[in-house]
Amino acid sequence: FSVVDPLPYRRYSWTVATGALPVGLNLVSSPSPCGAPNCGIMSFILPGQALVVGTPHQPGNFPVTLSVRDDLGNTGWLNININIEPKAV
Repeated sequence: FSVVDPLPYRRYSWTVATGALPVGLNLVSSPSPCGAPNCGIMSFILPGQALVVGTPHQPGNFPVTLSVRDDLGNTGWLNININIEPKAV
């Protein structure tokens, strides 16, 4: 996920506004405190971007609204559906 035309000097904060990510998945964005899950991936995330990373533990459909806010208080939202298929046996 990415902010369109992000300004490099502006800080962006991504959060899960409604719903919940499947167990095992995390939302990471730059900057994020090292020690957070999947910290090593932080070097690949540019300002204004966020990733959903991890390994889900259960199948299902997970509707989620992500929110992004910059340091001036401007806010945007993104509605997504994460569909996890059952593991083939």
